[in-house]
Amino acid sequence: MYSSNVKISDQCCSELRKHLVSGVLTDDFVLNNLDELLDCMRQCNVALRWQILHRQAMSTKIMRGKTEHKNPAADQGSNMSMTDAKVLHMMLLTSRFEEKLKSCVQSLLKRKGEIWRTRQADARKIMLELSAYFTGEQALTDVARNEPLVKWFAGMANEIENLSLAKHLTVTGKDIQLCIQALIDIEQFDLIDRSDQLKASLKIARDQLLQMIRAITITDDVVRVLVRVSDMSYAQEAIGSYVSVIHTSVNKDPPTVELLRGLFLKLTSCLDVGTFRLRQGCSAELGEVETYYSSFLVELIKGILDVIPVSVFSLLLQIAGVKQRRLQDVPVKIDIEALRTHAQLEERYK
Repeated sequence: MYSSNVKISDQCCSELRKHLVSGVLTDDFVLNNLDELLDCMRQCNVALRWQILHRQAMSTKIMRGKTEHKNPAADQGSNMSMTDAKVLHMMLLTSRFEEKLKSCVQSLLKRKGEIWRTRQADARKIMLELSAYFTGEQALTDVARNEPLVKWFAGMANEIENLSLAKHLTVTGKDIQLCIQALIDIEQFDLIDRSDQLKASLKIARDQLLQMIRAITITDDVVRVLVRVSDMSYAQEAIGSYVSVIHTSVNKDPPTVELLRGLFLKLTSCLDVGTFRLRQGCSAELGEVETYYSSFLVELIKGILDVIPVSVFSLLLQIAGVKQRRLQDVPVKIDIEALRTHAQLEERYK
């Protein structure tokens, strides 16, 4: 179980690093690959939960004196171990990925109608252009008038125009699928099959219709799934043991600070889950419970962020020490031969 989870965790971290590359998680990418991204998010959270809870269970047993600490991967080699630093790294990457994915989904949800209308207009425009093409009246076209195809593409343009977001999701999706299938079938027509240009236009139209299907699948249910999957209320007690690991990570790699925002947002699930039933029951004690969980989060965040000013002033002290004790005063005039010596590159680099 342990070695299997380590492998899954490594795979998840690899996938997360790919998705978190700047410019990858765009709205279009999320729209086209939402199912794969949700699967990645689920797998990451499952692996992360397994590691955190098993470590917490082991720590609890050690504190109670019921067992001795033993590394599950002690006999499997260092490449199969999952240290606290690795768990933290995965936690930070997962929270950052969730933050960006939620932002994209919420953006798509707000622009859902706009995306639908744009794709619908583009697909309809292609149908009208194809209908006009088969009239044989356009300039630079060497095709005889084909009345059946003129009427067919004009009718398809009307069908696409009549597609509506107001209908039920299933009904609308089925109507779009029928339109896509009709475009696939018409492509088998000999007059169209011989023209790469016409086939390319039909493919673009089908892609626009597919985007319409993907747009209508972005609903509030997707947001709720993201919230449930990213829940981290189970780690309310365990997260405290990672504060020192976070401090060490920030000291070694300062850009880690950028990932903390996503972690803090992920930890807000502790507040939401703890008060969910009280909000449903309109309990009079809701305020007190919210205050308790809020104070817990505030203290935790303050404890994590304490390392930032300490690290900053520590670096400033080191810089001041180097400047005062190691760097020599530079004379007004320097010979070219002595320029490298007076530059004191090694001390400045430190």
